[in-house]
Amino acid sequence: IDPWVATPNAMMYLPPFCNAVTGREISAPVTGAALSALHKFLIYGFVHPNVAPNAKAGMTMIANALLNCTFEETYKGRDRRRNGSNASSRSVGLQGQSSRSLQGQSSRSLHHQASSSSVIGFGGGGGGRSSSRSNSSHSLPYYHPTRVDDEQVVLKLLDLAAMVVRCSFILRQVPVDEDEDFVEGNPTQYVVEENCLISSDMVVGLLDTCLHVSHIAKSASPLLKSAAMDSLSQIVLQVFAGSGAAEQGTNGGKNRGVERHPEVVKARQEVLAKLASLLDPSSHSEDVIVSSLTAVNIALETSRENLTAPEIVILQNDLCKYLLQWSTTSDLHILALTLRVIFNLFQSIQNHLKVPLEVFLTSVHLRILELRKDGSIPGVISQTSTATAPTDEEGQAAVTHTTTTTPLSASATYANYEEREVVLESLVEFCAEPALMQDIYRNYDCDVACTNLFEKIVSALAKCAMPNDVTPEEFFDAFYGDGKAEFPTEQVATQSSFFTVNAAPAPVTQLNKLAIEGLLGVLNSIARRVHADRSPFLQSLNNQEGKGIGLDSLSDDQEQMTEDELLQRKQQKQNLVAVAEAFNEKPFKQAWIEKAVELEILDTVENAKGVAQILYMASNLDKAKVGEYLSKGPEEDYPFNTKVRQFFISMFDFTEMGFAAALRLFLSKFRLPGEAQCIDRFMEGFANELYRQQGGDNSFFKNSDAVYVLSFSTIMLNTDLHNPMINDENRMTKQQFINNNRGINGGEDFPPEYLSLLYDQIKEQQIQVQRDVGEFMKKEEDDEDFRSAWDSILAKHREVAAASFTPAGQARRNIYKAGIHDREMFTVLVRYLRLCLPAVFARSMDDVIVFKTLRGLKQMAMCADYFDMPDLVNDTIEHLLVEGREYVVNVIIQEHSHVAHHHDARETQSVSSRSLGSVATTEDDESAADDTTYADEEKFDSQIPYSLLSTGKGYSEIDYTGASNHRGLLAMDTGFLLVRRYARKVITAWPIFIECLCAMRDARALPKGLSELDDFADANGNVLPLSPYARVSQKRLDDFYTIRGDPEGKN
Repeated sequence: IDPWVATPNAMMYLPPFCNAVTGREISAPVTGAALSALHKFLIYGFVHPNVAPNAKAGMTMIANALLNCTFEETYKGRDRRRNGSNASSRSVGLQGQSSRSLQGQSSRSLHHQASSSSVIGFGGGGGGRSSSRSNSSHSLPYYHPTRVDDEQVVLKLLDLAAMVVRCSFILRQVPVDEDEDFVEGNPTQYVVEENCLISSDMVVGLLDTCLHVSHIAKSASPLLKSAAMDSLSQIVLQVFAGSGAAEQGTNGGKNRGVERHPEVVKARQEVLAKLASLLDPSSHSEDVIVSSLTAVNIALETSRENLTAPEIVILQNDLCKYLLQWSTTSDLHILALTLRVIFNLFQSIQNHLKVPLEVFLTSVHLRILELRKDGSIPGVISQTSTATAPTDEEGQAAVTHTTTTTPLSASATYANYEEREVVLESLVEFCAEPALMQDIYRNYDCDVACTNLFEKIVSALAKCAMPNDVTPEEFFDAFYGDGKAEFPTEQVATQSSFFTVNAAPAPVTQLNKLAIEGLLGVLNSIARRVHADRSPFLQSLNNQEGKGIGLDSLSDDQEQMTEDELLQRKQQKQNLVAVAEAFNEKPFKQAWIEKAVELEILDTVENAKGVAQILYMASNLDKAKVGEYLSKGPEEDYPFNTKVRQFFISMFDFTEMGFAAALRLFLSKFRLPGEAQCIDRFMEGFANELYRQQGGDNSFFKNSDAVYVLSFSTIMLNTDLHNPMINDENRMTKQQFINNNRGINGGEDFPPEYLSLLYDQIKEQQIQVQRDVGEFMKKEEDDEDFRSAWDSILAKHREVAAASFTPAGQARRNIYKAGIHDREMFTVLVRYLRLCLPAVFARSMDDVIVFKTLRGLKQMAMCADYFDMPDLVNDTIEHLLVEGREYVVNVIIQEHSHVAHHHDARETQSVSSRSLGSVATTEDDESAADDTTYADEEKFDSQIPYSLLSTGKGYSEIDYTGASNHRGLLAMDTGFLLVRRYARKVITAWPIFIECLCAMRDARALPKGLSELDDFADANGNVLPLSPYARVSQKRLDDFYTIRGDPEGKN
C-alpha cells in the first residue's frame, strides 16, 4: 500500500498546533514548539496537494495562524512570580504591552501606530488589548537569556512564514478542455499552470510581518532584524521565481507552455505595488527604502523577461518616479541599490521604458560624472516654465519664464569621490553586456527625438579614465576640439600624432581603472562581433544552429530596421541637430531654413509644411523661440509664419483626447509668449483644430468659440493655481471657475461636473512645457519637481521611435556580426580610446590593467583593419613599437650603468677603507648608494611575464605578475604581432619597426643570423666576399625569382 494514500486530512491534525500559535495565554516555549511542528509538517510534505486532502485549506490555516500569532512573554511571568503578584496570567509585551501580536496586515503601507493592536507587539509601544503596569515593563538588553528565548520564537515564525510561501507556489497540469478531468498518462494536450495555495492578501500580510519586525519593532535585536530581512527576501524570491515553471513546463512536448493562476498574478502585482509604495520618501525611513530597493532588485533579477503588462505599469508609474528622486541621495548604499534597479530595468523591460531609461542615464549617471571645462559641475538652474495668461491692460503675462543660475558651494560643486565610484561601477555593468551598448546606440543615438546617449556615456567614461595630471581644459581640447590635446612643453610626446605620455606621470586612481574598464567593455563587444564575422568556425556554427547573426535575429515581436535605415535615421538626426542649432542662434533669419535646404531636409525655403515638421520633430530647440516664431502676426505682415503655424497645429492628434489632455499636449511643444495677441493666435488655431478633429457639429462643443474661451479660462486657472507668488487664500476656487465659464458653450453652460473635473485635473497636474531630457542634468530638483516632471517624461514616448532591444539572455547565447552601426560606434569610441588607452597603459602599476589596456590596443587595431582604417592601424602599431624601443634602450642604459656602478663602487670602497670613520657609517652610505642606483633597475630584474607574450601559449596558467614593469616588452611583442598580421596595411610604421630591430641588435637580443650585418666593400672600395648568411639569403632570393618567372617549371 502506498504510504501516501493513508495521509490524513490536513484539517484533522493542524488545528491544535495553529491554536497554540494564536492562543493569547500560551507561553513562548509552547508557541515555539507548535511553530517547529508546523515547520516539520511542511518540510516532510504532509500538506502537499498531491498527497494530502484539503492541502489548500491546511496551508491557509497555517498562514492565518502566523498572521495572528500571540504568546505570553517568558520573563514577564517570571518577574510577576518573583514579585508575588496574584494577578491572573496575561500575555505581555517587552515594553509593557499586554500581548505579543504578530498579526500581519494586508494594507499597502507601513503606517502602523505603536499602540495599535494590529502592530506586531514585539518592541511596540504601550497599549495593547490589555495593559500591565508591573515593575518589569522596561525593555531588557539583547543578551537577556529569557529575551533570547522569546526571540527564538519570532525567528521560528519568520522562518515558517518564508516556508509557507515557498510551499504554496506549486505547478499543476490542467487539461486544455476544461470540461475534461485530467488523468495521469492521458495523451490529452495540457498546460502547466502555476498555482498558489494561499490568497494574495496572505502573501502580502506575511511580507508585512517581516517588514514590521525588521523596521518597526524597536526592541528587536540586530540578529532578529537580519532574519526578518532574510525571510522577506525569500518571500519576494519565491513569488517572482514561482515553482520553476519555466524549466518544468515543457516536459513531454505536449503542453502549450506555462500559465499563471489568477491568484498568482494578483500576488505578484500586489507584492510589487507594495514594494514600490515603500519607496515614497515622505512616508518611510531610509532603512525601509533600503529593504524595498533590495527586494525590488530580487524581483527584477528573478523574473527578468517574464513580467506582465500590469506589472510593467506598476514599475513605470509608481517605481520609476521614486527612483529618479532617490538617485539624488547622498547615501551611498541607497544610491548603489537605485543604480542596480535601473540596470535591472534595462535588462528586463527596456522596450517599455525607453524614455524613462534615457532620463535615468542622463540625470543620474551622467549628472554625477559631468565635468565643466573649468573643472566644476554645473550649478543649479531654476526655471519657471508654466503656461501664462495675460492679466493687465498691456497684455503682459502674470507669470513669465525666468532662468537663474545659483552658484554651488565648494562641497556641492564636485561630485563625491565615492558617488562617482558607485556610478562608474554601474556603468561598467552596462558596458559589459554583449549587446546593450549597441542597443543604446540604435535606440537613442539613431532616434531623432532622443539624445546621443551612447556618445555621452563614452565621453563621460573617457573623461574619468584620463589620469589626474591632465587638466579639464585638455579634456575639452582633446574631446571637443581638433582631437589633439596640446600639452605643456615639459611633457614629451611620442612619435604618433595622438598618443601622449607625460615625463612625470601621475598615478592611476580607482576611478581611472573603472572608467577604462567600461571603455574596454564597449570595445570588446564591438571586437566580439568583428571576430564573429571573420571567423569561419563561428559563421558555420551560427548557420548550423539556424541562428541568424545581425539585426534580423532579434525578437520577432519588435519591428526591426535595416542597417541602411538606421544609418539614414542617424544622418537625419545629425542634420536636424545642425538646423536646430542654427535656429536657436537666429530664429527670425533665413539662414537656418537655408541650412535645412543645404542639408536636403527641405526642397525649397518656401516649404512651410517642411518648416513646421522641423519645429515639431527636432530636439534641442529653444521652446521659447519656437513660440515666438510661430506666434508672429498678423497674417498680412507674416504670411509665411502663419502658414507654418497652421501646419504645426495640424500635426497634433486630438481625436481621442479629453480637453485637458489635448491642451496639455499642445502647450508641451513650445512656450507661450507673454503678449496677449500672440497667445490669442495660438488659442484660435488650437480651438479650430480641436473642434474639427472631434467631430465638428457632432462635437461636445457647440462651436470652436467655446473651445477658444475655455482654453483661455483654463490657462488663467493654471496660472492662478500654480503661481508661487499668489497666496493660497487668494487662489481661484472650483465654484469661481464654474461661475466664470457660464454660457460660453454656444450660449449654454457646460455641465458642472465637467468643469469640476477639469479644475481637479489642472490642480493636480500643472500644464508645463515638455522638458528635453538634457534639462534634467541641469536642474537640482526638489521632491515635488521630480514627481510633477514624471508625467512630462512619460508623455515623450509618443514622439520617439519604437524601442528595439535585444533580450539579455539572447545576446549572451548568440553571436552577432558587425554592421554599419558598429563602424559608427567604433568611430565615436576610438576618438576617446586613442587618448585614454595609452595614458593608462603608460601610468598604471596594476599588472592586470596594463594587460587589459594592451589587449584593448590590439582589439582597436583589429577593428580598425576590419572597418578599413589603415591610419589607425599604423598609429596603433607605431605607439606600441615606440614603447618597445624605449624599453630596449632603457635596458641597455641600465646594463651600462650597472657596470659603471660596480667599477665606481670598488674605487669608493678602496678609498673608504683607508679613511677614518666607523664601519657602520660606511655600510649605511653604501646601502644608500645602492638604493638610488638600483631603484629603476629592479623593475627590469623582476619576473618577465612570459605567459603574456605571443610565444607564451604553452603556459597552462596566465600569470600577470611583472606586466607593469615590463610593459614595454609586452608592447613591442604586440607591435610585432600586429605588423605580421596586418602587414599589407602597414605604411608609416615601418621606420619605427626598423628602429626597434636596430635597438634589439644593440642590446644583443636578436638571433645570430639577424644580428650579422654585411659590409659590401672595405675602406678602399674593394668588394668583400659574402658571409655565409648572405650567401644563403641570396640563394633563397634567386630561387624565389626563378619560381616566379617560370611557375610551371618548363625551363
